[in-house]
Amino acid sequence: MEVYYHKTELPDLIHIAKFISFYRFEFDEDYVFHGERHDFWEMVYVERGTIEAVSGKDVLHLHEGSVLFHAPNEFHALRSYHSRPVCRLMSFVCSSEAMDYFRKRHVILDSAGREALYAVMEEAESGYGMIVTDTVRRAVPIETAPIGVAQMLRTGLERFLIGILRQSLVTGEDLSRQEMRLRQVRKIKEYIERHIEEKLTMADICRYINYSPSSLCALFREAENDTLLHYVSVRKIERAKELMLSGEESVAAIAARLAFDTPQYFARVFRRVTGLTPTAYRQSIRN
Repeated sequence: MEVYYHKTELPDLIHIAKFISFYRFEFDEDYVFHGERHDFWEMVYVERGTIEAVSGKDVLHLHEGSVLFHAPNEFHALRSYHSRPVCRLMSFVCSSEAMDYFRKRHVILDSAGREALYAVMEEAESGYGMIVTDTVRRAVPIETAPIGVAQMLRTGLERFLIGILRQSLVTGEDLSRQEMRLRQVRKIKEYIERHIEEKLTMADICRYINYSPSSLCALFREAENDTLLHYVSVRKIERAKELMLSGEESVAAIAARLAFDTPQYFARVFRRVTGLTPTAYRQSIRN
């Protein structure tokens, strides 16, 4: 008996037609980008700090973990907002109807969303280099790029966007609970940034957020896939690296400024986070 096999179409909900650019920027506190508009999509992810973003006629304050989408031909601008923010930008061409959801949309990414976005960025970095001049922005394929990098980049970006769409379909109660959890984590991070040069204790953060130590640790680990103490150590070392770049303070002075008990303990934490001693790191940036 002959069997009929039906070939099922696999339609695209979102199809990325072309890739434009990707960047990672570390801005000064007084950085201002006066704005532009173009005929493709752009998304801005705040990796660290806070930015003030203009999207059309709206002005938004975006904190760490937020991603904002600019639709084609929409005016957009940004500036640093009381911080030295780090942002990742990616632009692309997509005419799928489902992209209407992202117009003037900004969301706070959970740990899974951030992992998906970083995977896309890593794929872009492995396959393309950026040519940036006064008149040209162009992603150029790298000859030694891994096989299939263009398809992996496209499907990874499509997967990331569809993940946000799926999350939007969560029931209102669940979505509200998730948003509240992410906002609490953002408040914790903002508190840490404000007090990064002080001796931060679990008790201090618990009092600020009005959580018990166990609840605070569980909240942070669930949202960030990291421990709170490790996050504080990493942020202190990031601040130490900034101080090394911008001044001539000694390692001992930086250790004291960041409230480490001893320079030796600071050096151990620095090496654990970066793989280098503070002295070796300072020498590497000078070279």
